[in-house]
Amino acid sequence: EPATGGVDAETVANAKIRGPLYLRGGHRAVTAKDFERLTLAAAPGVARARCLPPPAPGQPVRLLVVPRVDVAPEGIALRNMALPRELAGQIKSYLDDRRLLTTQVRIDVPSYQGITVAAEVHAAPTVRPEKIRADAEAALYAFINPVSGGADGQGWPFDADLSIGDLFSVLRGVAGVTRVETVHLFSVDLQNPRAPEEVGQRIRLARDEL
Repeated sequence: EPATGGVDAETVANAKIRGPLYLRGGHRAVTAKDFERLTLAAAPGVARARCLPPPAPGQPVRLLVVPRVDVAPEGIALRNMALPRELAGQIKSYLDDRRLLTTQVRIDVPSYQGITVAAEVHAAPTVRPEKIRADAEAALYAFINPVSGGADGQGWPFDADLSIGDLFSVLRGVAGVTRVETVHLFSVDLQNPRAPEEVGQRIRLARDEL
């Protein structure tokens, strides 16, 4: 006899509509933005995440993780930005449940570009030069910071270069500074102890650099 109850099978037309909506619902890691969003949700120890596509078909996507650090901006060292093994394990476990089976993920950290700034500023007559020096240094440390720097305080943006103009703006905004005379920008190799190299007007960052 004819079967009764149940429901008809889903039509192909309906599946074409429902499928993309489900994937955009946040349950699966499909796009680069999905990976970044889910990495932030994986553990409170993640401050920022950047997902780079595989360099060639069949290779893993590269997930760059900036850990949350409880260190003052002027005290951050390269060792503080290393990814703890426990945190990497949490992220991997969380993403393994949500990534496509054909997608492989390599969890890594950004390449950090060291920066040195030398500037000459002039203080108002009513302000002690020592205070201006301290406040100007604090402003620069806060601005050039991978965790809480940048114009919005959310960490130095990926794909954003650092220019002399940025530094002039920061220094002009320090209370008590009447004039910014000169600003020099240097790149520093954080892995090898060598003299800083002056770069002129701008430091350009690669896609995996902060």
